Amino acid sequence: MDQTPNIPEVVEEVRDLFERYEQALIDKNLDVLDNCFWNSPHTIRLAHHEHGYGFDRIHAHRMARPPGPGTKEKRLRLDILTIGR
Repeated sequence: MDQTPNIPEVVEEVRDLFERYEQALIDKNLDVLDNCFWNSPHTIRLAHHEHGYGFDRIHAHRMARPPGPGTKEKRLRLDILTIGR
């Protein structure tokens, strides 16, 4: 099994997915947000002031949020570590 750390194209793919998710939070793009999570009752989303357990509950929470642009705190740092492919 390949355990090479930080293969450039793998890091780039993870970074692109992360940025897509972050932008979807700001835009409140529910389709993108939902596609970023496994549609399963076993899905867990941990956040600073809230946690979601199960895809359906995570989705329902997003649907209940007020309309309008989302906000994000300033990013201090982004570190990505990948192992293999």
